[in-house]
Amino acid sequence: MAAERVALEQVKRFYFADLCYAGQSHHLQLAIPLGDDLIPQLRADFIAMHKQLYGHAVDSPIRFVNLRVVHTVAADEVTPHWRTTPGTGAGNPLKGARSVSLPDLPSPIEAQVFDRTSMPAGMTIAGPFIAEQEDSTILVGPGWEAVVAGDGSLVITNSTLSRSECHQ
Repeated sequence: MAAERVALEQVKRFYFADLCYAGQSHHLQLAIPLGDDLIPQLRADFIAMHKQLYGHAVDSPIRFVNLRVVHTVAADEVTPHWRTTPGTGAGNPLKGARSVSLPDLPSPIEAQVFDRTSMPAGMTIAGPFIAEQEDSTILVGPGWEAVVAGDGSLVITNSTLSRSECHQ
């Protein structure tokens, strides 16, 4: 989370254990109660949950399947540094073209290839095209159109629908 610029005090941690009776493969997920007597408390919680879900529980050995810690942070507390900043328009974002095969088409088609970080805000591109960036590749097929929004995101719409159909 430090790499994502999240302060430790913003992070909430949740602890879970997946438990099952020895010899069974179906497990139950339980919140781990932090504090003293952890194992006896987990066992009691497992037996109670098993009885509640299945109508019975037995005093048999229980095994740990998984232990998990989930870290969360509220979305409004995170700086959206991951957003793509639109390009300045100073350079040509077009990198070339590539042949692509799509499941609905009988043969490959030619698609323009763009550098995603060089696409300026307001740029509109009709598919088929490919937008490449460091961490992902976006394929926009025929019949679709993308506009680069002010925050750098691509707004992709079906260009075969009328504008009124898109906004209903």
